[in-house]
Amino acid sequence: MEVPESGRYNLVVQYANGEYSGSHSYNNNVVERYAQISVNGGEAETVYFKNTISWQQFATVTIDVNLKKGKNSIKFYNNNTYNGGANPYGGSNGSGTSPFVDTVMVPKQYTPAFDKFEIYAQPSVVDKKEK
Repeated sequence: MEVPESGRYNLVVQYANGEYSGSHSYNNNVVERYAQISVNGGEAETVYFKNTISWQQFATVTIDVNLKKGKNSIKFYNNNTYNGGANPYGGSNGSGTSPFVDTVMVPKQYTPAFDKFEIYAQPSVVDKKEK
């Protein structure tokens, strides 16, 4: 990614996420996929991508990134660290008697299906003094 000036930019990511967990017939358990995003080899930020209900339905997420003048690299990956979240009942089943098994809640830890990436410069605020 090449930009004309150093500064803060909006990275707009278009994606689809139609993943479900389990096989409940009337209460779909949607999965919010996530990705780690690293700019120019810096510390990665985890970004979550809401479920879009279908792999043919797309949504966008806007992420603020600091870019340097010239060429930049933006790396998207998934480090598989999500544990499925907290179950208020304490386990993998409704009564909380079964120990938590992350593969029950999040069977596959993949990034969403990325479709398009766009970069926009953030507008700068100019302080105009009135006379």
